[in-house]
Amino acid sequence: MTATPSRTLRLWLGGVLLLMAPVKDTRAEDHAQTWLTSTRYDDYGKQDRVPKPWTPVSAGDREVSVWGRRMRWKDSLLPASLTSVGTELLKAPMRLVVSVAGKEHAVPLDKFRVVDQQRHRVTLSAEGEVAGLWVTADMWVEYDGFLWVTLATEDSVARRKVDSLRVLVPLDAKQTTLYQTFSRPRTGWIGKEPIQLPWLAKPSETIVDFYHWFGDEDKGLGFPYTSLAHWAPESEQNFCTLSPGKDVTT
Repeated sequence: MTATPSRTLRLWLGGVLLLMAPVKDTRAEDHAQTWLTSTRYDDYGKQDRVPKPWTPVSAGDREVSVWGRRMRWKDSLLPASLTSVGTELLKAPMRLVVSVAGKEHAVPLDKFRVVDQQRHRVTLSAEGEVAGLWVTADMWVEYDGFLWVTLATEDSVARRKVDSLRVLVPLDAKQTTLYQTFSRPRTGWIGKEPIQLPWLAKPSETIVDFYHWFGDEDKGLGFPYTSLAHWAPESEQNFCTLSPGKDVTT
């Protein structure tokens, strides 16, 4: 797929994510409007607090730790290591791969810094350059292991076409035996054939398949997406592909 600045990628390690869309209450229109517009809990949500049993976010040298999980950056713009209760989930570093003039390049990590640190969240910034293309990753990690990444690109070569931009996540095949999406039919065991995931769960409905999870009965990685804004996938029927392998599943 071809991308234009910027693209939001959300990475989620463990826990439970629940998103709710506004629902019209035909029985009590006034009641529906009340909870949609209420600001009762706004101040509570802004407090720098961490509910038990979670612990405050800890940030070190290219490393962020939360209760039972740890993320590390090394040579790649995206995490090189993701561990859950001491078990490594990645087989190799995650990579942002850009294709220019028929050649593929992995964006390296040139700069990494902690922008802000609170008990419940740490804000990070990473930068990398390859083939004259600068990429910035603005990130934050919360106490429950939720990692949000916003990517922005700037090309030093005017009017140059970037052929494609992909995010590659190499997973340990032995630990990647199950998958789950927001569409119930696309859930189950991972076989030997690639699994193509569409943006719309059902073409006849407007249900967006915004969430994917890969792992085993005990642990795994979840990937929520906000939208396909600024992306131009070759096909909305295959905006994300799971490619099983003997040792590595990507």
